Parts: sequence; structure tokens; C-alpha cells
Amino acid sequence: MPLRAPRAAVLVGVVGLLLTSVVAPRADPAAAQVAGSRGGCTGRIALTFDDGPASGPTDQLLRILRDRGVPATFFMVGQRVVAAPRLTRAVERGGFLIANHSWAHVRMTTQTRSEVAASLRTTTRALRRVGTHPTGLMRPPYGALDAAARDGVRDAGLVPVLWNVDSRDWESGTASQIAARILAQLRPGANIVLQHDGVTRSPISIAAVPRVVRGARQRGYCFTALDERGRPGFPTPRVSVSVTDAAEGRHAVATIRLTRPPGRTTSVRVRTVSRTARIGQDVQRMTRRVGVPAGRLTVRVPIAVVRDRTDEPLERFAVRITRPRGLALGRDVAVGQVRDRNVPPLVRGADVTVPEPAADTVVPVTFTLARPSGKQIRFVLRTVAGSADGTDFVRTRQDVVLAPGETSVELPVTVLADSLGEPDETFRVEVVRARNVRIGRPSTVTIAAPQP
Repeated sequence: MPLRAPRAAVLVGVVGLLLTSVVAPRADPAAAQVAGSRGGCTGRIALTFDDGPASGPTDQLLRILRDRGVPATFFMVGQRVVAAPRLTRAVERGGFLIANHSWAHVRMTTQTRSEVAASLRTTTRALRRVGTHPTGLMRPPYGALDAAARDGVRDAGLVPVLWNVDSRDWESGTASQIAARILAQLRPGANIVLQHDGVTRSPISIAAVPRVVRGARQRGYCFTALDERGRPGFPTPRVSVSVTDAAEGRHAVATIRLTRPPGRTTSVRVRTVSRTARIGQDVQRMTRRVGVPAGRLTVRVPIAVVRDRTDEPLERFAVRITRPRGLALGRDVAVGQVRDRNVPPLVRGADVTVPEPAADTVVPVTFTLARPSGKQIRFVLRTVAGSADGTDFVRTRQDVVLAPGETSVELPVTVLADSLGEPDETFRVEVVRARNVRIGRPSTVTIAAPQP
């Protein structure tokens, strides 16, 4: 059905606010906010466009706004969102805010409270289904609200937004005349401009936008989006951070996530912090500012995890976000884990030869790790008879605990005195019940026969 715009301007309760604002630059509206606040602004202007999206006019409008670095808020009709999902997504991905303009552009004063709420909820669902993140703002068709309609809006959880600068673009005028109407109504303070990108005369209205931007900036006005309360000023989302676990030699991923689209480029400082994993040795050292482009809700930051040769337990590191620009801090610290990819080291014994003793003799038998380990290592050493038996040595069994970094242990074994003339005899010392270590070759102890 054709959509019609309101026939008269309806004042919104935002006039007279004392505001500082920004002229949004071509590439970085957030940076312009700083510049604008330093130089001062005659007033704030929030451009708003109703009744779209519409193929052709909305596409052209997006190009104009992007080229001039001007933010805007688009109040969309649910039926048109369903008909043009790609274009709906393009609006948000261009860095612009999306709001609710009902399902079928029916005058809400003709509807019941429940009908108003149902129309708005259906439109919100449609906006989310096509992959966008609508704001909590709505605009009633024709600017018409009564008590029942206001209750329905409240039931839908939305904030109504009207306007105080009416372009009357739906009614008459060339692009120059529409621009002149808008510029003539601008006042110091807050200005919410009503235009349309989804009516028959929308191409003419959109052609007026460059003239409005140029003329307003020449007079010192600054362009902004609508904030979460429907006033000219950027929304301030909360920002949080999460981080994935990662194996050595891979990348962990920190995700910076906003609660709502901010309508401008925002940023936080991201820093990696040591826990049991050491920053700069186990995990990449990072301290840098990460921007979240306008229209985006998440940014992912890869963090390198270093591969070493030491078998280690799970290690932990943290990612912290600080110094937000255009954002409020939510969860500002996330902890990730580093999984080791090394096989446990090998433990092996050294062979020992001892002459047949005339008196009982203690022989140290050494077991060594092939490389250091970052884990606590446990195993059991025991003697095992060979050609030498219990009459030749004292059977021994010992629990061994090696702290992280320790690489060797000695087992004292007593070789018994023997006056019998015997050939060389042997027994073994072997590892059993090992934890965090692989079992290598045992130690062979040789009791050498006396030389004639």
C-alpha cells in the first residue's frame, strides 16, 4: 500500500536542550565528535528518514550520507523490510541506526493498544530476522499518538520519537525548496529533521540532503544520530570482552562486543595480562587501541600463543579492555587458557657397573629426563632381578616426585658383599606407574666379577 507522510510538524520534547555536538567527518564520526566539542556547535541536527527501505532512493541516500560522513536514523516499515532484506542490512552496515515505523504504516490512533504493540513487535522481529540490530526507538505513522497507542508502544518496549523540523518533502517542492525549508527551521539546540526515503517524492527529498548538509555546516551546526532516548546524540552502548582458549602455536581470539549499535566508530584499548602464562613468552604482548566500526556490534582480535618445547599444565592469561571512547565498560576482563601441545618428556636410566664388593656397597643409579618439564612428574623406581638376584642386592622400591624444572633423580641401591667367584651378573632398575612422563630404557646394573 502507498505510504503517506504526516501533514503537519509535531514538536518533540527535545527542543531547548543544552547540547554539545560534532560534525561527523567522512571517515570517523567519533573523531569528529571530539573536534566538534572543542570548536563548539550552533546546535545538533539528527537527520531521520521514514517509510523505507526503498530500492533506489535508499541506495542513493546511503551513498550521499557516507560520502559526507553524516549519521542518520532510518525508521523502517516492517513490510518493506521483509521485501528488501539486503537493503535493510546495507543501512546498518553503512553505520546508520535502524528504528521501528510499524508493520504497515497504519495510523495508530485507529488501533487498539494490543494492535499497536503487535505491529511494533512484528516489525522488530522482521528487522532481527534479516540480520540487523534495531534500536529501541519507534516513530508513529503520521506522528499520531493517543493514550492507547502510547500504552501499546510502551508494551512493545520502545521509545517514541517525533520531530521538530518538518521538510514536508512528501507534499511539494524542488530539492532546493525542501533544503531551504529545513535550513529555515533550524534553531540552536536540538533539531530532529523529518524526511522520507520511501514515498513517491523521495528522490527529490534525497537530492536536497547535500544542500542541507552544506548549509547547516556553514552555519556551525553539527550532525549526530539519535541516542537511546530519542534525542540528538550518539547512543552509548556497553562494551564487554571475551576470549577463547587456544593451543600452543595457535591463536586465541578476543571478541569485543557492544550491546547496541552506537551509530559511530568507537574504540577501546586492548591489553594482554599475565596470569600463569607469561605475556611476551607464552602469549603475545598486546597493548593497542581497537576500533569498532559504525554499524558493527563485534570485532575479533587474534592473539598469538607461543609454541615451546616444554610440557606444561594448562596456563591462564587475561585480556583487559580500558579507556573506552564512545562506550561504557561492561565486562572488562576475560581469562583464557593455553593448552600444551608437547608430548611428555622421556625418562631413562643410565647403566652402572660396580666391581663385586668385598663389603656391602651403595650404588647410585641415575634417571634423567630428556628435557625439562613444566609439570610435576611422578613415577616409581624399582629393582628387578636378572642374573643377579636377591642374594646380590637389596630389593628396592622408591616413589619419585620431580618438581617442574627438575631433570634427574638418583636411586641408591645396595650391592651385597659376595665372596663366591662368579661371572658378571646383572639386574635392572626400571620405571613403573609414571605420570606426566614417558618411560624410556631402564638402567642395567652390572656386578663385575673380580679380575684374576
